[in-house]
Amino acid sequence: MDKLRQTLLNAIEIKGVNRTEIAKSVGLKSSSRVTEFLNNGEEMAFDIVLKIVRSLNPSKEFDLMEIYIEEVSTPKNIKMAMEYSSAHRLLNSLEYLIGLTKTEQLQIWTNGQRYILYFIHGKRYPMKALIVSISKFASVELQKMN
Repeated sequence: MDKLRQTLLNAIEIKGVNRTEIAKSVGLKSSSRVTEFLNNGEEMAFDIVLKIVRSLNPSKEFDLMEIYIEEVSTPKNIKMAMEYSSAHRLLNSLEYLIGLTKTEQLQIWTNGQRYILYFIHGKRYPMKALIVSISKFASVELQKMN
């Protein structure tokens, strides 16, 4: 994360913006979260980090986000990182994230990402395992709605 933070801090200095301006540009009410992220390496919501990277250094988006992906730990950030990795074909990052899943809900959800990975690599995925995973995921999501 040090490389990510240092790159962003350099971009802030070059662009001549302050943390309050960055916070406002990404939809945060206060600059304290940006400061905690940049100074202390505190984990921040994946979508917010993505917005910060896109506003400060868009040409290095994929490189910087791959660095951040290696640091995510919350289930929500892991899911968002998987979606991002899948959408942008960052297969090494996707494989890494699949290995992080520890909770049952994340493991169920990850099977869908594993299917995408198999599909992209042209491998066959056991259809029965996919159907079981989708069924479990759907039942978990339905329980949340009730």
